[in-house]
Amino acid sequence: MSGLSIGLITKTIKAAEKEMRLWDDNPKGLGLRIKPNGTATFFVQYKSPETFKKVRTSIGQYGQITLEDARKKARKLFGEVADDTDPVIARLEKQKAAARAVKFADFCDWYLKDAENGLVTYRGKPKKASTLATDRGRIERHLKPLLGHFVIDKISRRDVLNAMHQIRIGATALNSKTRPGVRTIVKGGAGTAVRTIRLLGSIFSYAIKMELRDDNPVRGIELPKDNTRERILTPEEFQRLGMAMQKALEEGENPIAIRAYLTLALTGCRKSEIFALKRSELDTYHQCLRFVDTKTGAQVRPIGKDAAAILGAQIPLSCSGSTLMGQV
Repeated sequence: MSGLSIGLITKTIKAAEKEMRLWDDNPKGLGLRIKPNGTATFFVQYKSPETFKKVRTSIGQYGQITLEDARKKARKLFGEVADDTDPVIARLEKQKAAARAVKFADFCDWYLKDAENGLVTYRGKPKKASTLATDRGRIERHLKPLLGHFVIDKISRRDVLNAMHQIRIGATALNSKTRPGVRTIVKGGAGTAVRTIRLLGSIFSYAIKMELRDDNPVRGIELPKDNTRERILTPEEFQRLGMAMQKALEEGENPIAIRAYLTLALTGCRKSEIFALKRSELDTYHQCLRFVDTKTGAQVRPIGKDAAAILGAQIPLSCSGSTLMGQV
């Protein structure tokens, strides 16, 4: 075949009963793929100067571009190949760079939306609504003000360190009346900095998964020591606490709330775990709580006979669907 022509293309499209390829000789490497349904697509074929493999890529559909247009495009691509550039790889890199130009603030919105849809997981499970609410607060109050204007692919370890320092010294702290009847309190400090930067690490891990970054700038950063609570009540303090609760009962305070806080003191559980405790999670016979779902998965937690007795009396067996505070 001496080369492509309008007449040859038209004749072949009408006669094609199976997929066919026609080749041009000016330039060599330009081809036309014709399908039985009449669709004809120009393509170029060359050996990549980067991978040394044969590459075939479409450059336009016949009818939308002319034969001369296809030849001009093909010559341009072959010129890039002659300059040791693979045009397909270059185009993909350009598209990738454009996709990575997303601002960090916009990606945070993307992250939260995907998390709400169960696509962001923690230990293999979707994040809980309560965790997402906390994440949203840290993103809106700390991360967006400090990093939101950066392109996500350009945030460096130095930027992360600076954000952590700003949170720790209270630069993003807030205590003001944001609207009628509502006061917003945002705390800084070491503990807030640690938890926020850990969240930031999770956001960057998701960015890597979405191919918007190649690395996680949080990894390897030494986090400040959190203000871990190590205060333990002495026996005398426990006695005074019990006496105070008994006095509150005698003065007519809410007995269910008092029993709930007494249970917290006896078990060391989180407030949310006790206040939302279901009867199905209470095993009075074995004196333990059987949580189906916690932040670290299912747990069996011994609580002792006193706490088991209080909870058993508060949530009777007949109230299988009730929670402790639901009895108020």
